[in-house]
Amino acid sequence: MAKSVWALGVGASGSGYPHAEGLIAVLSTSEDWRMRDAVRWLPGNVHLWRLGKADAMERMRIVFHLAWRVALLPVDLIRARASGAMVFTPYPSLFTLAVARLMPRLIRPRIVADCFISVWDSAFADRQMGVGPEGFGSLVKRFESWCLRAADAVLVDTVENAQFFEREFTLEAARVHVVPLAVNVEKLLELQPAARMPDAPLRVLYVGTFVPLHGVQVIVDAMRRLSKNDGVELRIIGDGQDAHLLEAALREGIDCPVEWIRVWQSRDDLVAHYAWADVCLGIFGASGKANRVLPFKIYAALAAGRVVVTQREMGSPTSERPPTVVCEASGQDLADALICLKKRSSVVSQFAQHGREYYARSLSERAVAEAWSLVRVSLSSSNI
Repeated sequence: MAKSVWALGVGASGSGYPHAEGLIAVLSTSEDWRMRDAVRWLPGNVHLWRLGKADAMERMRIVFHLAWRVALLPVDLIRARASGAMVFTPYPSLFTLAVARLMPRLIRPRIVADCFISVWDSAFADRQMGVGPEGFGSLVKRFESWCLRAADAVLVDTVENAQFFEREFTLEAARVHVVPLAVNVEKLLELQPAARMPDAPLRVLYVGTFVPLHGVQVIVDAMRRLSKNDGVELRIIGDGQDAHLLEAALREGIDCPVEWIRVWQSRDDLVAHYAWADVCLGIFGASGKANRVLPFKIYAALAAGRVVVTQREMGSPTSERPPTVVCEASGQDLADALICLKKRSSVVSQFAQHGREYYARSLSERAVAEAWSLVRVSLSSSNI
């Protein structure tokens, strides 16, 4: 018999947060679930990370969008409980969990919370801000830990993130579940895996925001070490707080061919860029959160059948590691890896094909549905 699931809460939407909407879409097509999407989605132009940097008017706008949605959450949760449904609450789930924690256990439903990445880790620990015992970050960490106690199941995206949540928030391992990110890559799966002629240039694509996690400094250092004679061409798509690093390098002069696209790209635009590329760059943030995540762009590159070059330490939703070309988070190692791939076209083809196969096995919609089913099995003792 199909189980009723209500998707409730305040949900982040837009291209930066595709997972929750993707997961709801996957479950909606399953015969095992009766999914009702009642999420009060935030507009795509409301970015919670701007609360700390925006002007007063922008902050008021964001708070307004949050306030009325949060105010309606108790009614939503009580109705779900009355219907016998369990609740899936999307990222950022802390708003829903905070309200649920204030409600008596007898009148709130069972809740599966998409925690994706820790709010405390992203906003404070990853930036080394307020992480001391008396800092504001420590208060946020305690609040997040308190909220998480309202979740019957906590969803994260990698094994490493699961271990992090268990350790930092003292959660029981049985309550933390790894579910791959639900990303719409249908058009990327239509591309043929990369295959290049030995004499052709190696075309390298970077897609992402310019933040420390992605290690833009490492990528810029690698560019400086490449020459036009190495046969490596780069296309950089993105912008952000570390954009000045690339601006300075281009101003001073880089010998290898580099194209920088700073404007927003549609999904179809990105498919065309992946079709152009042989290799996609992953993350080079060296430590911290960079060691625990598998970003959307790596899902996309593996689905497209492109070789992924990334740092050695990274996260994975299973014990099987993604088939990527790994190097240390340094400009010299990255440059050497790209030059090596340029000289070994057969390796490019092998990794491209293996990446596509890994995506189908461990990251696809089928893998997402299977992981979600395991969540239900683990909660069966609680009649979920």
